[in-house]
Amino acid sequence: MSTIVVIILMAVLAFFPFHLIRTEEKNKLYIKYVLFFLPWLFIDMVPKSFYFSFFHVLTYTYFIFFLIFNKPGRNTEYAYITYLLLVLLVAGVLHSEFVDKGLQHLLRFMSYVIFCKVLITECMVDRKFESTVMNWMKVGLLFSVFFMVMQMLFGVEIVRVFGFYSEAALNPNILSFAGIRYPSFFQDPQKYAQYLAAISFFFLADIKKTDKFPIVPIALFVLSVVALFFTGARAAFLGLCAGLAFILLFLKMEYKMIFLAFIAVVIPILWIFKDDFVLFNRDSTVIDMYDTRSVFWDEGLVIFSEQPMLGIGVGNYQDYVGKHYVDQYWISEGEITYYDQPESGYLKYLVEYGVLGFIPFMAFFIIPVLKGIRYIFTRQKDFTSIVLIASLISWLIGFITVCSFTDIRMCVVIGAITCLLISRIESLNQEWKHGNE
Repeated sequence: MSTIVVIILMAVLAFFPFHLIRTEEKNKLYIKYVLFFLPWLFIDMVPKSFYFSFFHVLTYTYFIFFLIFNKPGRNTEYAYITYLLLVLLVAGVLHSEFVDKGLQHLLRFMSYVIFCKVLITECMVDRKFESTVMNWMKVGLLFSVFFMVMQMLFGVEIVRVFGFYSEAALNPNILSFAGIRYPSFFQDPQKYAQYLAAISFFFLADIKKTDKFPIVPIALFVLSVVALFFTGARAAFLGLCAGLAFILLFLKMEYKMIFLAFIAVVIPILWIFKDDFVLFNRDSTVIDMYDTRSVFWDEGLVIFSEQPMLGIGVGNYQDYVGKHYVDQYWISEGEITYYDQPESGYLKYLVEYGVLGFIPFMAFFIIPVLKGIRYIFTRQKDFTSIVLIASLISWLIGFITVCSFTDIRMCVVIGAITCLLISRIESLNQEWKHGNE
């Protein structure tokens, strides 16, 4: 990793508290810092024996010096779910074989709780901040596409020059028989594909805010989809299709016809040039990938059966496998790395959190989606809520085959989308109740 990058990030961390002191909108500034430095959030800022990334240091700096003095907000059902989850995770860690490592992971997990708390609080206070966050995330996506183009021109390895992560080996699936699967500033193209699928819908959020045909938003959405083709991630593409289908349910007929016409034109083009897109030129079939993943799923279920209630402890999957299932590893650049997930996000957290922790963990994502769907079908077809739900639907499908949460940046992105949906639905429900009193 580039030393210059580390020096710059250290300077940012040193300047951050002084920047906060000079502004009254401290919460917003913290969120903007996180979103602006999203590509570099994964970088380790302390010795390897205790991994603490740029995101964790930034968050705890903010928490210790500023957030701790804020008055706590009103507890909602999501706050109680979080409290319950934290208690269960602590119990799981104390019950695990790797207490020290588990406590470190739990400390890092708390940084995401802090981030989500700040974002929800600020969006509830200032509804306009939702648009600001979404715009920052769209800029991040466009930067990722630009960097992917740079990789096409100068090679995938340039990711090391920019120091987007600390000495982590690139996933071997980048180089496939069908061609290169581009990861942009991620370590794994599958995670990058989930990132593209989730945020791409943000470009469609403004469709209903203008009477003119939204050429630019639709063009940027198409650009995101084309970028996803170069990742070769089929599950993420399926998630994107499901999210788009959900959005199409609520669009005017003219937009539905435009999208259907576009799809009718694109499909033959993709068929003709399918060899140029790794997504449609994979050397393995869906059945082959199922057979491969089912081996890890079966072993994951065996591990789950050993600790079904409290799990093996948050973040302990890799250590547990390295001790008890030593055949689960991959080799890259001459180094052996044990799997930190069983090729499924759901199974990873079922194994680590146990049934008791897995239920509140998933409830944090499922409840906002269900409440959002209920709101748009029974009260108001709020299009921004529809877009946010579509984003989460796309991620929930992609999460089946790969745990994107092993990358800090995906934790931040999906956490942000979930918080935006929570704050928006809660605010809309309050407005609706006041309007009907």
